[in-house]
Amino acid sequence: MKLWRILPSIDWTLLASASLLVCIGLAMLASTADIGGGVSPFLVRQFIALSIGGVLIVIAMRVPYHSWRRIAPIVFGVGLISQVALLYAGRIIRGTVSRLDILGFQ
Repeated sequence: MKLWRILPSIDWTLLASASLLVCIGLAMLASTADIGGGVSPFLVRQFIALSIGGVLIVIAMRVPYHSWRRIAPIVFGVGLISQVALLYAGRIIRGTVSRLDILGFQ
């Protein structure tokens, strides 16, 4: 599809507000995780996650919403199962159950 056909359908207010929140969050992380001269590994990790998330949201925008509606119950079920798994098998850090380690991923 041509770019000039996609641009009018974008919600620019939502895009601008989300971008502003992301920039504020990265700026706050950069100021609190300052290591004195270099770039913080936390900031790099967040920027990589932001880049991956940006690519995934562009891909998700290209999929018709009817397709998402078909798989919504499955995604909901996976989310519900992961919450229950976190409740019973999660790692306790500082008094709260906060992480679930699966095959090296958190």
